[in-house]
Amino acid sequence: AEADNVDPEDSLDAAESTSFAQAKEGAAARLKAALEVNRMLHQVLAEKKRQLEASNQGVSLLQSRLAGRAIEEPLRKARIEELQSTVQQAEPSNQRVARDSAMLSRESAKLEAKILELNEANLKLADKHREERVLATEKQNKLRILGKRERELAKHLDFISSSLNEASAVAAARDGKEPTDFTRLPGLCVSKLVG
Repeated sequence: AEADNVDPEDSLDAAESTSFAQAKEGAAARLKAALEVNRMLHQVLAEKKRQLEASNQGVSLLQSRLAGRAIEEPLRKARIEELQSTVQQAEPSNQRVARDSAMLSRESAKLEAKILELNEANLKLADKHREERVLATEKQNKLRILGKRERELAKHLDFISSSLNEASAVAAARDGKEPTDFTRLPGLCVSKLVG
């Protein structure tokens, strides 16, 4: 007799509070997943910023070396020419002086060759760094775009599943059947996709 006295409004209120609690739990789960994704993206961004700073420092060092080379090179050539002219003007009085000048010429040629090699290596490193920096910027932009797309798709998917759930609830109430939960379809959990 007590079961007959149950007010349909009370059972409807209980169902609404249950669905509200489920919606609240779903929203909390999505928020938690979004915060986790945000934390991971923040870590990646911090690492990329650190790498960019290190690369910028390397570029600054290379640029200062190139600037130093530009200043040293004319002085070095002038000094070499001065020494060569001095050696050519003064006739070597003995074999020792001739040997020393030949040795100095060989060493200066070796040093010039090493300088050229180092300069080429520095230029290659600067080009490589520039390319890697551009690539890193492109990757960051792609990640940002994909993140925006993911959020938009999640909103659309959540809206569609909510709309279908509401329509199912209306149809079930009309036909006297149990409503279908479109966020938990067999083989597909929309709430995991939505986040």
